[in-house]
Amino acid sequence: MSHTMARAFLWLGLAALSGCESCHGDPPPTHVEEAPGDRSTDPALTLGLAPEVAQRTIAHVDGEPVRVLDVAFELDSLSPIAAARSVDATRRQALAEALVLDRALAAEARDRGLGESPRVRAAREDILTRAIVAQLERDVPAPSDADVRAYYDAHRERYRAPELRNADLIFTRDGAAATTALGAMVHEVRRLSELWIQTADRIGFAGPRRQARTITDMIGATPRPGEVFVPQPVRDAIFATEPGAVYPELIPFEDGFFLVSVLSRAEPTDTPFESVRVAIREQLHAEAIDARLTEVVASSLATATYDDDALAAVRVPAAEGPALVDHDVDRGSDEDVDPASDEDVDPASDEDVDPASDEDVNPASDEDVSPRR
Repeated sequence: MSHTMARAFLWLGLAALSGCESCHGDPPPTHVEEAPGDRSTDPALTLGLAPEVAQRTIAHVDGEPVRVLDVAFELDSLSPIAAARSVDATRRQALAEALVLDRALAAEARDRGLGESPRVRAAREDILTRAIVAQLERDVPAPSDADVRAYYDAHRERYRAPELRNADLIFTRDGAAATTALGAMVHEVRRLSELWIQTADRIGFAGPRRQARTITDMIGATPRPGEVFVPQPVRDAIFATEPGAVYPELIPFEDGFFLVSVLSRAEPTDTPFESVRVAIREQLHAEAIDARLTEVVASSLATATYDDDALAAVRVPAAEGPALVDHDVDRGSDEDVDPASDEDVDPASDEDVDPASDEDVNPASDEDVSPRR
């Protein structure tokens, strides 16, 4: 065992003998009420710990302290069930020992020069990147109720349900019969419902997109998710027709015609503010976080410099060496998959599969199978 690990376990033993309150059966560390705005600046307050309690030392590893805050952070990262179990003094002791062991191994890795390997550096930078994003999410305040209401009032059109028309449609391929039927419906409005049903039964056809012979649906001026397919010329005719009437012309589409009857109209309505208040707040908050993150990124990149020559020296690993060539997709290889190879798969081979061979399979052979016998 290295000196680093030996020192770690020595300090852990001393902490246990000294009756550390955080690791034994005494009550958990004192919690404090969090002051507004403190969450992003003090990790102890983030976990609900009094600062003086959070900094108490449980053990030392390679001269570095393991604090109450460190164990509390590990506890906070556990699942709710595991965290509840760790309230037990023995389990808290085990959690502290596991943390000290991790620290000891990490110190040993640093002693061996492993702390600056590209893989470790990348992992560390990824953790720091996630940390600054999380901090920005905490630092950017959520919009006020007044801001949310102002956004709603300025974008009412986004929260307005459009006008809808309840329409009947018939698709037919009999243009002459449809013209006659439409003329009767236009002139005999009182019999519209009766004539419409008769027309659908007589000349209605399963129309485009395999629809039924007649379609009844609430149609918007523009297509909506889940709405039945309606060609745009038909949609325009629906909104040009008053409720209780038929559109006075046939509407050509593909290999047939549409007839349009409008039954009723649903006026546009505004979505109540309370129905969208939470969604607007979350949207504005996310946009503010993105804007702040963009500022931080721009500031960080202002000092970045590139060496194009050095970048050009970077090689893609898959392009280096024959061992990394994928023979299954390399059609230029002369081995294994080359259709021009003289071995195994050549249709011009004189062995095994040549239809011109004089042995075994030639229908022109003088032995056994010749039709001239």
